[in-house]
Amino acid sequence: MRWGSRAGMDLPFDVEIEILQRLPVRTLHRLELVSKKWRSLIRSPYFKERYLVHQKSKHRFKILANVMDPFSRISGKTGLLRPWDDDPQFSYVLLQNKESSSFSCDGVICCPGPGNKFLFINPATLQNIQVGEGRPLSHRPRTFEALGPLPYTFYVKYYLESSRDDYENRYPKFHLLGFGRDRVSGDYKLVRLFRCHSWETRICSECEVFSLKTWRWTYVSSVPIPCPDGQASASVNGSIYWFTVYLWVPRSEYSATAKIIAFDLHTHRFRAVCHPPLFDARIPSSSIQLVNLRDQVWIVEQTPSCLEMWSMDRGGDAWEKMYSIDLKSCGMSDLEVFTPIEICNYGKVLIKGKKPEDLKERLLKYDPRTKTLLLSDHQTYYQTCVRAPYFQSLFSLF
Repeated sequence: MRWGSRAGMDLPFDVEIEILQRLPVRTLHRLELVSKKWRSLIRSPYFKERYLVHQKSKHRFKILANVMDPFSRISGKTGLLRPWDDDPQFSYVLLQNKESSSFSCDGVICCPGPGNKFLFINPATLQNIQVGEGRPLSHRPRTFEALGPLPYTFYVKYYLESSRDDYENRYPKFHLLGFGRDRVSGDYKLVRLFRCHSWETRICSECEVFSLKTWRWTYVSSVPIPCPDGQASASVNGSIYWFTVYLWVPRSEYSATAKIIAFDLHTHRFRAVCHPPLFDARIPSSSIQLVNLRDQVWIVEQTPSCLEMWSMDRGGDAWEKMYSIDLKSCGMSDLEVFTPIEICNYGKVLIKGKKPEDLKERLLKYDPRTKTLLLSDHQTYYQTCVRAPYFQSLFSLF
C-alpha cells in the first residue's frame, strides 16, 4: 500500500504515524487488514502509548454518563443529553444503566458491582470482561465475604446513610477502591483498601491488588497510614492517591504526619505525599476530594460559599492554588455538590453539580476570565449521572 505524492513516493514513516494516530480506533482496526506493516505498527506498545497521548492532547473529549428515563426505566436516547449550544469541546458516551461506572483510566472503564464483581470495558475496542464470573480466580480476595456475615445493625445503618447516594447504593462504603494503569508494564490494576477486623471502625488498613494481566488478587501489605472509608481515590500516572485519617486531626503533634498517601501500581509500595501547608494550621472542610485533572493531582475543597482547587506539581513537591470559585455570586444556589472533572481551553473548568438528594447531575463550565459558572449541557426528562472524562485507547483487556 502506497500513500504518496504524484511521483508515487511513500510517505515518511513519522508522517504515517501522525496520520494514523488521528483516526478512530475502529478505523485503525480495519486498516490492520490492509497492510502487515500497519498491523504491526498499530499493535505495537509504542504506537498505543503515542495514540493515547494524542487523544489526551486534543481539545475535544468525551464524558461518560448514565442516563435513565424516569418513566420507562430504560436507557434513553442521546438526543436530549447534549452539550449546551452544541459546545464543540465535549460530547457524551452513554453507558447502560447496569454499568455503574466509577473509574476511567486510559480508555478503560471499571464498573464495580456487588458480590466482588467488577466489569471492565474498553468502549472503543468493544472489549469487556467481568471479574467474578466464568474465568476462575487463582486467589480469592480477602473481602468482607470471607470475614463472616455482617451484623443486622450494620445493614440498617448502611442503607439509611447511603440511600441518597448513587455510588454508595451500587457499591457499599466498607472499603476504598482505586483503578489505574501500571506505567511500566502497561497492566491495568484494581486496588482495594479494606477494614481488617471490625465493621464498627471506618478505617481501612489492609490492601490487595487485582491484575488484569495475571488475573489474580494479590495481598500486598498493611497500609502504613490508615485511610478513612467513604472517600474517592485519584489515579494519576501509575499511582493511586487517598487522604489519610490525619487530614482532620487538628493537634499540632500531627502537623507533620502525612495527610495524603500514594500507592505505586508497579512497585506495590506506599509513599507519603506532601500536602498544602494551610492544612497544617486548620481542619479542612468535610467536602474535600482528590481528583485527576489533565494527569495531575488536584485537591478540591468546597465550603458553603466557595470552591477552591489546588494543583500539585508533577514532581510532587509543591501545591499551588489555581482556582477560587465564588459559588454565591455565580447564582447556582439550587446545586450544592460540585466536582471538577476536566480542564478545558483557556483554563475553563468543567464541573458536575447536583443536589444531594437528586440523581440528576448537571455539567457546568467555569470561566476564570469572566468569573462565571454557567450550565454547559442540555437535559430533558432524564435522571443523569455524569461519571468521568473518557479518551479512546487501543489497549487490550486480554
